[in-house]
Amino acid sequence: MDISTILNLGREYLLPHWPFLLAALLLGTVGKFAKDRIWTKERSARSRIMWWIRAALPLHAIIAGALLALAGKLIFKEVPASLGAESIPAVVLYYAGAGLISAWAVAGWKHFMKSRGIELPDVSMPPPPNDGDGEEETPPETERNTGTSDDK
Repeated sequence: MDISTILNLGREYLLPHWPFLLAALLLGTVGKFAKDRIWTKERSARSRIMWWIRAALPLHAIIAGALLALAGKLIFKEVPASLGAESIPAVVLYYAGAGLISAWAVAGWKHFMKSRGIELPDVSMPPPPNDGDGEEETPPETERNTGTSDDK
C-alpha cells in the first residue's frame, strides 16, 4: 500500500469525522491531566465524596462530551458534527460517544504499553475513608499498606 492510498483513505474516511476525533483527543487529554493532577489518590483518601468522584472518572469523559455538545447547541445553535448528527439528541450522543472513545483509547493505550513490557503506575485506589458515620472500616492488610515485602 503506497502513501497516496493511505492519504486517500484518511481523507475519505477520517477527515469527515474530525469533530469526533478532536473531541475524543481533547477529552482524553483533559481527563488524563485531571486524573493525575486534580483527582489524585491522596485527595480521594481524604473524603468519601472525593473517593466516589475518582471512582467514577471513566464516566466523566462521557458526561463532559454530552454537556459540551448540549451547551454548544443551546448557546451557539450549531456544533460541528458529522453528517446526520444535526438534532440536539444526535449531537449530544455524538459527543458522548467521543468521550466514551477517549476513555477506551486511554485504556487501550495502557494495555498496549503493558504488552510491550513498559510498566505503568498502579491505578488501584484505597478504600473510601470513614467520614465519621459510626463504623470503623480498616483496610485488609496487604504488602502495600504494611510495608512488608519479600523482595527487600
